Amino acid sequence: MVNEMVRRKVKAVANLGVSCFYNHVLMYFLIITCANVCAKTRLLLTINKVKANIKTATFAQLTEARRSTWAK
Repeated sequence: MVNEMVRRKVKAVANLGVSCFYNHVLMYFLIITCANVCAKTRLLLTINKVKANIKTATFAQLTEARRSTWAK
C-alpha cells in the first residue's frame, strides 16, 4: 500500500520534471526564434535605409565618403 503511494508520487514528480524540461526547451526555442526574426527585421530596415541614403546621395558625396573611410 505504502509502496504503491510512493511509486505514484515518484511517477508524478518524474512527469512534472519532464514537462518542466519540455516547457523550458519550448520557451528557449521561441525566444531564439523571436530574436532571429527581430534581428532580420532590423537588418532589413537598416539595408533599406542605406539604400534610400545611397539613392539620394550624389556621386561626389559617395566618393568623399569612400575617401574618408579609406583614410581611417
